[in-house]
Amino acid sequence: MRIGGLDGFRFLAISLVVLFHYYVRWAPPHIDQSYYPYGNTYSNIFFEHGHMGVQFFFMISGFVTFLSIEKCVTLKEFLLKRLIRLWPPLLLCSVITFVFVAIADPAGKFPFHKSVLSFLPSLTFTDPLLWQHLLRNPNIALIDGVYWSLLVEVKFYLLIGFMYFLISRKHILRSWNLLLIGLLSLHYLAKFSGLTPLRLVDKAAGLLFFYEHMPFFTLGICFYDFYIGKTLKPAYIIPVLLLVSSMQDFDWISLTMLAVMLLLFLALVLDWQMIRVMEWSVLRKVGVVSYTLYLLHQNVGLILIDKICSWIAAPMWYAWVPVLVYGMIVGVALLLFEYFELPMKRVLTGLLFRTKMISPPIE
Repeated sequence: MRIGGLDGFRFLAISLVVLFHYYVRWAPPHIDQSYYPYGNTYSNIFFEHGHMGVQFFFMISGFVTFLSIEKCVTLKEFLLKRLIRLWPPLLLCSVITFVFVAIADPAGKFPFHKSVLSFLPSLTFTDPLLWQHLLRNPNIALIDGVYWSLLVEVKFYLLIGFMYFLISRKHILRSWNLLLIGLLSLHYLAKFSGLTPLRLVDKAAGLLFFYEHMPFFTLGICFYDFYIGKTLKPAYIIPVLLLVSSMQDFDWISLTMLAVMLLLFLALVLDWQMIRVMEWSVLRKVGVVSYTLYLLHQNVGLILIDKICSWIAAPMWYAWVPVLVYGMIVGVALLLFEYFELPMKRVLTGLLFRTKMISPPIE
């Protein structure tokens, strides 16, 4: 059974990200020149903070990863199920994006990488810098820049998977908190001591343990733990401290949006009436396909916005073109989910686990 509110959360998260990428991200001051036909005309403080949708996704991921991991018997089973969830849509969307950009933008108007070698980091969840160094090719990048968050997701899956199955299933929250305490101690010791070796170790740990995003995964874990047990635990204090320590650069808009996210999760775990809004059918449908939608929306969407605006004589209508493009890509994502993602999940699950799933849920 799916938790309807979570799909509503996914709709909210992907919509925030799309608004950011369609109205703000590709215009000054974020980039030297504007790649929108309308420039930064429609930029506002809400759209400017749409990137917080990715942090909301990380909170959702922390919650649903535990929902999934507790149904698995071994680390191998958990990682294979995560791979089945992530990789087939990523492969298809990477090919679609690569081909679409090559055909629709042959002159290279948009700064999207067209090197076929970019499939290497994109499909292996690795940093493009690694492949640039190995192959001595500076043109290697991610097929679409939004794939960076998948690198963080996979790090989280590996870390939580190893801790859950190889260290302590019973006391996973305690083990996770010990890791957080160690990382926080290292971070502040390096920050205030000024010692170069400690700073280098802290930088390496930050790359390995995704400092910037770990608070959001951790909050999702705590909300899931409370959702199951309905008991407040002292173990929740450490994640809160980690969140507070990471909020130093947050402005009041970011803090407000974070507060709304926390309130929504609180409403979910306590089953408040207000959460019913997030369970509306249309929100849930978009939320279910949010992963495919996320993979497709940026590069393809920006080129479509540019093309459609070139056909419109009155600039006053430009503001609605991103909404139209968002709807178009939602339609494509729904089709890909129904006719590729679900069937592929059934096939791979049957091959790898020798079981049949009539209607496999995708967390």
